[in-house]
Amino acid sequence: MSSSVLPPPPAQDSPSASLVGVLGWPIDHSKSPPLHNHWLADLAIDAHYHRCPVHPDDLAAALDELRKPPWRGANLTMPHKQACLSLVDVLTDRARAARSVNTLIVREGMLIGDTTDGEGLLASLAQAGVDVRAGPILILGAGGASYGAATALAAHKAAPILISNRTRARAQALADHIGGAVIDWPPDPACLADVRLLIHATSLGMMGESQDLPSLEGLSSGAAVTDLIYAPLETPLLRAAAIRGCKTVNGFGMFYHQARLSFQLWFDVLPPVDPGLWQELEAL
Repeated sequence: MSSSVLPPPPAQDSPSASLVGVLGWPIDHSKSPPLHNHWLADLAIDAHYHRCPVHPDDLAAALDELRKPPWRGANLTMPHKQACLSLVDVLTDRARAARSVNTLIVREGMLIGDTTDGEGLLASLAQAGVDVRAGPILILGAGGASYGAATALAAHKAAPILISNRTRARAQALADHIGGAVIDWPPDPACLADVRLLIHATSLGMMGESQDLPSLEGLSSGAAVTDLIYAPLETPLLRAAAIRGCKTVNGFGMFYHQARLSFQLWFDVLPPVDPGLWQELEAL
C-alpha cells in the first residue's frame, strides 16, 4: 500500500484551500467534481473537490487521511457506503437508520458519517410534483439504496411502503426495519394496480441493460415511476413507464439534490438549483 491513498491537491489550488472529494471504486464516471467545483467557484469558497479512486482494501487508510487538514469532508459512493459504517467515529441518526453513509464531515479530527441520499430523493420527487402521501409506494430492491429511500420516506410519514426483492428474506428485513410490507418478486399485476409511486432501487437497467426487469403490467397511468439510476437518464424501466403514460422522474434529480445537501453540511450554505447547470451536467 502506498504511503498516501488519497490523491494530492491540484497544483493550481491555493495553499489555504480546503479539500473535499468523492471516494469510490471505480470513480471516473462521477459527475460530482464538476458540480461541486462549480458551486465552490460561484460562491467564492476556497476549496477544491476531487475524484478519489479508493480500492476497498484501502478504505480504512483513506479515512485516516481524511481526518487530517486540509480535508473538510467527502462523499462516498459504491462500494463504500456500507463498508464505512464501522470505520467512522460518529454516525448520524439518519445514517444509522439508512445503514449507509454518503457524506463524511471532518470535525476536530473526527469523521461524522451522514447520508443525504434519502433527502435528495424526497427533494427530487417534490420538485417533480410527486406527492409521496398520495397512495401506496412500491420499492423494487432491498439493498443500500433501498434502505436510504425507504427510511427517508418512512421518516416523512409517506404512504404505506411495499418492498419487492429477488431475495424475499432481504425484502422482509427492510420491511420490518421501516414498518412496511413485502410483495412477491416479480410483482403481480394485481399488486401494482393501487401503487401511486414506484421506486426502482436495484442495479438492473444500469447502462441501458434491460434483462430481468420486472413488468409494469397492471400499473396505473396515474402512477409515478422514479429510477435511482442516472446513467442512462432514460432507463428501460422509465421508458416502459412512459409508454404506459406514467409520470417519470429520472435519477439525476436525486443526485443533484443529495449533492446540495452534502455541500451544505461542509460549508453551511445550500447552493441554489441552477437549471442551466442542471442541463449541462445531465448532458455529460
